[in-house]
Amino acid sequence: FRNSAPESDARREVRKLAISIAVFATLEFAISVVGGLLSEVDWRRISVLLDNHKQLVFCLIVNIFGVGMLALIVKSARQLGVTLGRILVGEGLARWQLALRHGIELTVLVGVLALFYLEMSMINLNLAPEDPWVRWGIRVVLLLAAVGGWRFFLKAGHRAIIRFDEALGNEERLERLGRVLTLTMPEGSIHRLRIHGQSPAVGGTPGSLNIRAKTGASIVAVVRDGEHHRNIGPDFEFRENDELLALGEGAQIVALKDMLGIVS
Repeated sequence: FRNSAPESDARREVRKLAISIAVFATLEFAISVVGGLLSEVDWRRISVLLDNHKQLVFCLIVNIFGVGMLALIVKSARQLGVTLGRILVGEGLARWQLALRHGIELTVLVGVLALFYLEMSMINLNLAPEDPWVRWGIRVVLLLAAVGGWRFFLKAGHRAIIRFDEALGNEERLERLGRVLTLTMPEGSIHRLRIHGQSPAVGGTPGSLNIRAKTGASIVAVVRDGEHHRNIGPDFEFRENDELLALGEGAQIVALKDMLGIVS
């Protein structure tokens, strides 16, 4: 699988799902560590009742969090199994292919759930109260939470994943913007225009001046005090002595100069 030819969308999807499941497991372990530490704190200053039942309270919190993660893990494991089956068996509709893809999906799902169950069992060895009746009570509460809150956990988890992906995507986007891109442009297509103190553009922005729509030219960068500002947005404010790197044809650059009050 790893040595197969160029990476496809399906392979990228497999890596993404595997990382997601690993993140879920790591979060579950982290919250269990926090719950274990909090169950050792003296809570009598806040509530004697809480202190007397702190192990039960934090055990419930950790396990309900685990049930919420289980909803996402089941969904991700199913998608992982489907994607792996499509890669390893193909997308044919022969009976043996359908059966084999279903077998791979089921195997992946059962394997991931077994690992998750093992993790939760190890967590509860030290966190769960010793009273067997209390442990059975916790199981009943978790079962009710799973049945009654499954859709809620899926929706909440889906929103969290979207926020997580947006955060990762934003970091990648900022990293790309920070890179210096070298482009080969036709000779004479980039023009350097300096904004003087009397220019009507001082204090304006590409958006307020509507440069693109009115002139057809594009501002690809601004040089200010020796520093290059690339990929400027519509709210970038022009200042005196800014040097604009403009892209456009002859008539478009002439129109831009007129807008900036630059006399050729």
